[in-house]
Amino acid sequence: DARAVVFRFLTTYYLKS
Repeated sequence: DARAVVFRFLTTYYLKS
């Protein structure tokens, strides 16, 4: 599921900030 990948990417990016 592409949405799961995007969601995980955004979450990781957000947590890194």
